[in-house]
Amino acid sequence: MEENENIIEKMRMIRDKREREIFEANQEENRKISVEQVRYVGKMEFMEEIDGEKKMIEKDVFILTEKDNDMEYLKTYDEDMNLLGVEIPATNQTLATEKSRAQDPNIVDKLKMMGKNGKTLEELERENENREMDKKEQIENDLSTDGQDLEITYFRKIIDKDFMKEFPETCHGAEEIGMAYSETLKSYILVAKYGDKFEIAKGTEPAKATMKQVYSIDRSNEKINQESPNAIMPIMGNGYRNGTKELSITIGQYGYIETQVVDVSRENVRVGKDIREQGEGRTQEKTAEEKEQAKSWGSEKTENEVNLIENENGPDVDKMRQRIIDNMLEQYGEELESLYRGNEKEILLSLQRRIEKAVRNGNITEEDIQNNVKNDIEEDISAERGDLRVRPDARNE
Repeated sequence: MEENENIIEKMRMIRDKREREIFEANQEENRKISVEQVRYVGKMEFMEEIDGEKKMIEKDVFILTEKDNDMEYLKTYDEDMNLLGVEIPATNQTLATEKSRAQDPNIVDKLKMMGKNGKTLEELERENENREMDKKEQIENDLSTDGQDLEITYFRKIIDKDFMKEFPETCHGAEEIGMAYSETLKSYILVAKYGDKFEIAKGTEPAKATMKQVYSIDRSNEKINQESPNAIMPIMGNGYRNGTKELSITIGQYGYIETQVVDVSRENVRVGKDIREQGEGRTQEKTAEEKEQAKSWGSEKTENEVNLIENENGPDVDKMRQRIIDNMLEQYGEELESLYRGNEKEILLSLQRRIEKAVRNGNITEEDIQNNVKNDIEEDISAERGDLRVRPDARNE
């Protein structure tokens, strides 16, 4: 199952990166290019120089079916997103890139021999969903007490060896451990398979929703980002002098649960470090440039996000608004009390107006909106302290 998840992640990354390239190219050219399908077609051997030595290594290989103004192309990529060659079915041609030909003079023959009938991303995702349903059902059955159905709607296995070493009491004897979500409890729970049954992992309790901030160290560029996790879970014992550490839980890309181990300082500052979970391959870790591109590409996607936040009231949007409001109240509670003379209703209305103003200014990510609201509040605080008496209801929000 782990291998299957890794393949799915690689396919998603290759598809998404290629779609970004197409979008960026179409900013200047008005061509109808689209990625129709991505297939996993197996492994291929490559000669590469590693630590000064030439070594033969295996890589996963994928074929993207693209259409360019109704002409079909089959593009073969390795798992590192290197284009190996292109097949044009209409002319029965197979062409190799200069780089792949220089690396392997026989690459065209190898590409012709590669099977074209590998499983598509959609097929692998369906297979994976079926396996996940079986696993969730097993966890539900094992955890059911007094006839209570915990309704496990998600499970993601933790495969990080350092995590196992860091929490020996929790992980000792566990054949499998991972983060799950219980619809009944409305909480994330850490579950472990001790022997032949899943249990709530030792030393843990259901994670509580939180508005606390965690400083997360990015794996690819080592920058520290401030994040708002969905929930925080205390994890007790395991030989720590103060008795507890924490796990933060965030819903990441593609709806995956992402878990971090959090250290809490004496000043109550939280710093999180990633742990490796099932489905994380090395190509999943994007560079800073790729992340920035992923954040900005796609005008249609951007417009949809703006409309969603400004005009709709779905549960995800409501949660986003509430997170920002709670964070601002926690950070600027006293100052807002002073600005609005203790009128709680006016404070909440003001924060809502600030969020809407941030959206109108074009800041479409939650982080951008929150930063805009924060700067707006700080400007009003500075004005208040400078005796610039602007009435709250007269501010341009």
